[in-house]
Amino acid sequence: MEQVFTPHSEKQERAIFSDYKITLCCTGVQYGKGLIYSTGVLTPNGYVQAGDVRAGDTLFDRDGKETKVTGVFPQGLQQCYMIQLEGVDQFICDESHLHVIIINGEESVRSTKELLGLKGFHIPTLDGAKECTKITPQKRKETVCFSVDSPTKTFVIENKIITHNTTIGARWLQRLSMLHNDPEDNFIVVAPTYKILNQSSLPEFLRVFEGFGEFKKGDMEFKVYGGGTVYLRTETDPDSIVGIRRVRAIWGDEAGLFRLYFWQNMQGRAAPLNAPIMLTTTPYSLNWMYKELIKPVQQKKRDDILLISAKSKENPYFSTEEYERQKRTMDPRKFKAIFDGQFTKMQGLVYDCVDDSIEIDKFNPEGDVTYYGGIDWGYNDPFVLVIRAVTKSGFHCQVSEFYKTGLIPEEIKTVVKEKMGIYPMRKIWCDPSQPGMIEMLQRAGIPASPAKNDIVIGIGEHYELIKSGRFKILKGTSPHTLDEFENYHYPEPQDLGPDQDAKKDKPVDQHNHVCDAMRYISIHTKNIHLKRSPHIPDDSGREKKEEMPHEIVKRVRRFKPKTFESWS
Repeated sequence: MEQVFTPHSEKQERAIFSDYKITLCCTGVQYGKGLIYSTGVLTPNGYVQAGDVRAGDTLFDRDGKETKVTGVFPQGLQQCYMIQLEGVDQFICDESHLHVIIINGEESVRSTKELLGLKGFHIPTLDGAKECTKITPQKRKETVCFSVDSPTKTFVIENKIITHNTTIGARWLQRLSMLHNDPEDNFIVVAPTYKILNQSSLPEFLRVFEGFGEFKKGDMEFKVYGGGTVYLRTETDPDSIVGIRRVRAIWGDEAGLFRLYFWQNMQGRAAPLNAPIMLTTTPYSLNWMYKELIKPVQQKKRDDILLISAKSKENPYFSTEEYERQKRTMDPRKFKAIFDGQFTKMQGLVYDCVDDSIEIDKFNPEGDVTYYGGIDWGYNDPFVLVIRAVTKSGFHCQVSEFYKTGLIPEEIKTVVKEKMGIYPMRKIWCDPSQPGMIEMLQRAGIPASPAKNDIVIGIGEHYELIKSGRFKILKGTSPHTLDEFENYHYPEPQDLGPDQDAKKDKPVDQHNHVCDAMRYISIHTKNIHLKRSPHIPDDSGREKKEEMPHEIVKRVRRFKPKTFESWS
C-alpha cells in the first residue's frame, strides 16, 4: 500500500531520517485538530460548548476518568465535515481532526481526511462502538482543539463519542524496517504502560504500518511483509524485551516515563548489532534521560545523540497567540515542559531538597562505622537492597545499591549474603509485608527484621537527614536512587480534594522502591549514634559522668554539616 508523508518541519524530517545511535525528540504539545465551537464536550457538570472550554477545565477521557485541559488552541477557518453515526449521533470537525476508530476488529487513529472513502469502520462511544454511516462536507468554520493530560490523549464529546488528541517514531521505525528486511531481523516498540501502548502508541503504529504487514494481537507482534518482526512491549514487565535477538531498531514512546532499569535493558537489546534507538517524549523530570542524554549533549560531551527540541509554536498549525497567552498565565516551569519541550525539575517532589551536592567523591571517616541495610521486596517490581554506613558522629553515607527484577527467593538470599561479606551489616530492615522472606534470611544467619512502615514519618526522618547535610551518597554507587529522587512526588494539586494538602497525603505510589528501602533505615537509625554508652570507671575508681539528655541535645544542635567537608 503506497503511503505519502510530507514532514511539516525541518526538525521532523531530521528526526525521521536520523542515522544517529540515539535520536531524542523532546517536544512541546503539537496540535492542529479541531472541533467546531458549538460541539458539546463532557465535563463533570454536563456538556459545555467547545468554545467555552478553558485551560484547567476538567473533561473525561475514554476510561471515564477525569482529565485536565492543558491548552486551548483556536484553529481559525477550516474545511469541515459532518460525521454521522448509526442512529442520530453526529458531530462536525475539521479535516485534520484525529478520530479513534475500529476497523476489521482493530483500533486505530485516523484524521477526518483519511476517513473519506473508508467503509465499514466504527467509532467508539461510552455506550459502545457505532458504525459511521456518512461523512458530509460542510462550509468552512471556525474550529478549536484541546490538549489534555490523560495518557490516552482522548476526551469525550457530545453523544458520548470518544475523540483523539495526538508520528515521528512510527515513521522512523517504518523507514528502518524497509532497510533491514531479513526475516530474522527484529524491531521493538515500547511504551511505559499497557494503557499508553494500547491507546496511543499502538494505534499510531498500526496507522503508519497499514498495508506493510500483519498484526498478531495475541502475541503483540507485527510481521512485516518480506521482512522481520516488530515486538510491541511495555515497561510494566521491565524484562519483557530481554531475549529478543537480532534487534535492528527500537522506538520508545513517552520515554521520559521509563525507569533507568528499563532504559538499561533497552541499551542491552540494541548493543549486539549497534541498533539505533528513537525516543519520543514530552519532558517530565530531570531524571536519567536528562542526566545521561540531554545534559551531555548540551555540554558537547556526546556526539552520538541527535537531540531535537521543538516548541509548540514551531508547528505551523499551532496558534502563536495561544502560545504567548499560555506563557503569560502558566507557571514558568510547567510552561517550559509542556509548550517548549524543555526538561525542568518536577513539581511536588518528595525530596525537593536534593541537589548535586548529595553525591560525594570519597568516604573516609575517622573511627569506626556501622553498616545498616534496607530491603524493598519485588519480583515484577525490582528487589532493592541499599546499604548505609553510619558514623559515631551521626553522618550517613549510602555506599551500595542493588536493584533487579525477576529474582527468586534463593537468588535474593545469595545477593544479601554476598553483600554481607563486603559490608558486615549490623541490621537489615525489610518491608514487613513479606514475613516469610524475612524468616528465610534470618534462618540463613542474616540479621533481618521487619521495618516500621509509616510512610509519612519515614519520609520526614529521611528528608531531615538530607536537609541537614548528614546524608550523602558515594558517587557512582546508586544510579537508581538518584533517578527516584527526581521522580518520587506528591499528587498534583488538581488530583486532590478541596480539603486535602499534598504533603499531608501519601506520595504517588511509583518510582519509590529505593526510597522505601532508604526510609526503613532512616526511621530506625534516628539518633542511633546518641545512645548511651555503659558507665566506665576512671583511674580513680569513680564512674565517668554521663552526659544528661539535655546536654546531648545541645551538642546535636551545635552540629554543623561543614563537619563533613573533608569527606566530599
